[in-house]
Amino acid sequence: MQNLEDILVKLIPAMAEAGTDAAPEATLRERMFELVVIAMGMLYPRMPNSGQIYDRVTISRVTTGLEDGEAANLGKRTDDWLRLEGITKQEEGKRAYFLPFTTLAALSTPSTAGTLGDICAKVQERYSADHPSENLRQATRALGAEVFLRLKG
Repeated sequence: MQNLEDILVKLIPAMAEAGTDAAPEATLRERMFELVVIAMGMLYPRMPNSGQIYDRVTISRVTTGLEDGEAANLGKRTDDWLRLEGITKQEEGKRAYFLPFTTLAALSTPSTAGTLGDICAKVQERYSADHPSENLRQATRALGAEVFLRLKG
C-alpha cells in the first residue's frame, strides 16, 4: 500500500490552489479514480443513511473536455463498477446508495488530516466549489488508488 501521509503532503496544499476549467490530459481510467474519491466523499459523511453517488456539478469537473456521450458513459460505468465490486450498495428500486461495512471500515482509516472518508469528503467539497487544479487532480487520482488498495487489497 501507498503511504496515506505521503499522498496528503501533496493533496492538502493542492486543495488551496486555484482551479482551471481547461480540459486535462487524463485518460478515462485516471478520471475514474477521481470519480471514486468523489463517490466515497458523497457517501461516507451520510452513513448510515443513503444518498446519491455524485452530483452533476462535481461530475462535470471530472468530465471537462469529454464529449457528452463519453462523459455519461464514464459516470455510468464507474457507478456500475462500484456496485459490482461491492464497494457500494444500491437501495432496491432507487438511485440511492450506501456503503457496506467493509467499505465503511476501510474509509475509517485514520490519518493526520482525518479519516480516509473525511478526506474524500473534503476533496468532493473542493471539486464541487470550483474546478480543481492539475495538482489536485493528480493527488486525487493517487488518493483514489489508495482507496482501491484499502478496499480490495
